[in-house]
Amino acid sequence: MNNLNDLVEKYVESVIIHGKESWGRDYKKANRHYKIYTKCFIDICKYKKEGEIALRQLLNHSSHFVRYAAAYHLLPFDREMGLKMLKKCKNEPDGVGFNVKITISEWKNGDLRFPFEKDGKIISMTIDDFMDAQNQQ
Repeated sequence: MNNLNDLVEKYVESVIIHGKESWGRDYKKANRHYKIYTKCFIDICKYKKEGEIALRQLLNHSSHFVRYAAAYHLLPFDREMGLKMLKKCKNEPDGVGFNVKITISEWKNGDLRFPFEKDGKIISMTIDDFMDAQNQQ
């Protein structure tokens, strides 16, 4: 497992690249960086409380892409704060506002899912299953 600070830096870098490339630029590059920051999120979670604190700190990042991703990824740990920060991002440019509206809609419908690594494969889980799996690690 990488150092937490290195993981957070890589997460931030990949979130920003993914955000910039997602809207009409290079979708292959966007997809590659989505996979990178998803894996970073999974590894950040392995740091338990320290990882959660690192995500919380990203809520104040200068990039709206990072604030959105951190708010989404914080939801399993602090639903109230995650939703509050998502709502603050709803008018952001570059597709972030659109993503926020979809994310909140999926949340309300109980369909929002979170990445988790199981047996070397990344799978998506409901928030409750995600938290159960996190607690078993």
